[in-house]
Amino acid sequence: MTTPLDPTLLAQAQKGDAGAQLAMGLACQGRPAATPQDLAEGAAWLQKAAAQGNIEAKYHLGTCFLRGKGLDKSWPAAARWFRDAAESGHARAQYWMGELFRNGTAVPKNHAEAFKWYKLAAAQGDAAAEGALGDAYWFGEGVKQDDATAVQHVKKASEAGFAPSQKLYGDFFRLGVGGLPKSETEAAAWYAKAAALQYDPAQTALGECYLTGKGVPQDAAQAVKWLEKPASRGDAKAQYLLGQCCEQGTGMPQDTAAAAAWYEKSAAQEHAPAQQALGECCLSGKGVPQDPARAISLFEKAAARKDAKAQYS
Repeated sequence: MTTPLDPTLLAQAQKGDAGAQLAMGLACQGRPAATPQDLAEGAAWLQKAAAQGNIEAKYHLGTCFLRGKGLDKSWPAAARWFRDAAESGHARAQYWMGELFRNGTAVPKNHAEAFKWYKLAAAQGDAAAEGALGDAYWFGEGVKQDDATAVQHVKKASEAGFAPSQKLYGDFFRLGVGGLPKSETEAAAWYAKAAALQYDPAQTALGECYLTGKGVPQDAAQAVKWLEKPASRGDAKAQYLLGQCCEQGTGMPQDTAAAAAWYEKSAAQEHAPAQQALGECCLSGKGVPQDPARAISLFEKAAARKDAKAQYS
């Protein structure tokens, strides 16, 4: 049953109050188990508010086009509304403009322009934009490459609770980037923070830590626990590592068929170690029917992706 809306708010929106129209739009789209009709009604209210110049409505209208919430998905339309809101100072819209320019989506790829928008959003406290600045300095995209400055921005975003930056900050500790001391313990601690926020790459990294005993006590059961979550959601590395656990009986009963199935999922995403492992399964008939021709094909694919072991198969 559709949750009824505030009649006072509805009346204000119908009289043309832009703030009420924004609130109505968000209320419709934020209903528990919102139906397509709810999403469309919400988008219609957001369009009314945006037409009156409401900056927050413009941003949310951009997200509607971005995600296809109540409107047909359209990157160009999303970009138009994000730009409009961004130019009026909306931090999240500025972040999204950075993302669009970084990836060349609906606008020409331009790392310098992306950096400009990230910097504007970060200055307003947007943690994702802060993390994006760290990425820019780390990769030298739109700005001169600078490990130390990358660490500063990634640290700030991590402390603000932005999961992708927490994972990257863990990587920085593992590698000793930008003057940070190499520390597997610190790396695992940051992976755990991001993993608790359901960030798949961090859950995979934490699972690998428990698998190898780096930064945490070695614990096969914990490794499997953390790897199963991202693997089920399609993380290629997690699928490969879980396949290894199945094949070797690490933290679970040995099951070569399950191992091959996980390798298959990961290999389909062009993960070279999984292509190598699946090739070995095909060559030996372990967990799959023996198929030397397919094994050779998989070895060649893995080798083409510069997997060192595959080059000597």
